[in-house]
Amino acid sequence: MPAAARRRTPALAAIAALALSGCAGAPTEPSSGTFISHHGAEAAAAADAEHVVERRLAALSQPPATAQLEALEGKIARARRRFLAASRWEISENGEEENTGQAETELSEGTQQMLKGLTALRAYTVSRSPAELAEYRLRLRNARARWNQGISQIWFLAHRRGAPTI
Repeated sequence: MPAAARRRTPALAAIAALALSGCAGAPTEPSSGTFISHHGAEAAAAADAEHVVERRLAALSQPPATAQLEALEGKIARARRRFLAASRWEISENGEEENTGQAETELSEGTQQMLKGLTALRAYTVSRSPAELAEYRLRLRNARARWNQGISQIWFLAHRRGAPTI
């Protein structure tokens, strides 16, 4: 090995070690941890409430009985309360932590879609209109995409598992 190459080898090894140590784990964005400590339980409650609505909806007979729709209405009201709480969360606008801010924006947009979907589902329990049910399903699909992306990103940035997806 030429002398110049032998002198560069330790320097290259040091640079590689430094680079690899930085890749060992992305730093936690403080605002993601703060978000979880402030809103993690509320996010889990909202996701759980949505799951309950989905199970009740899937269990409806065809055509649905009035008692089933009334029971579903109660679950919708509970889910709406949970997502209304989520709609009041403040969005971080800290430029240094843009990943968390972007994730919170996605989460907020998903929350709004979920609220609109639950409103359509509530209308369905009264009207039994297939159009209202279709509106709910469309809003739910949009809500899931946004909410799940945002909540999963926040949990990822905080190095946590088990994000409360819908």
